Amino acid sequence: MSSVLRALFVLLLLLSQGWAVSEHFFLLAKDQVAGIELKEREDGLIERVSLRWTLYTNDRLVLLVNNASYPSQYILQQRYKRNSIKIELRDDYEERYARSFLRVQFLDFKGRKAKLKVSLYDPKKRFGIKYIDPR
Repeated sequence: MSSVLRALFVLLLLLSQGWAVSEHFFLLAKDQVAGIELKEREDGLIERVSLRWTLYTNDRLVLLVNNASYPSQYILQQRYKRNSIKIELRDDYEERYARSFLRVQFLDFKGRKAKLKVSLYDPKKRFGIKYIDPR
């Protein structure tokens, strides 16, 4: 039984290598815009993602995301599986674990400010990232 657990531990260790490339925390007041600039290493294309929230009520946060000029709206809570969204960056790889994506997680709301954590998962290391904090 211990050899099975050891093999499982090694497999998890190998799969987790190189996943979270970058993490950043944003503390946003209402309608403040946070930006994320992604630059592809292969061809130098720049993609911009902007985040802002407009309403917090009943422990729910309404988050507006603009990704490649495509606006989206999400309702996030501080509960497991309802506190984050996943933004696919490129889906050109057939392998599910080789795809790059951003994860935006709603952590806390205090003093009329929402705390968000943005993580870039890029196993093939194809993107450079720059975070733009609100002024």
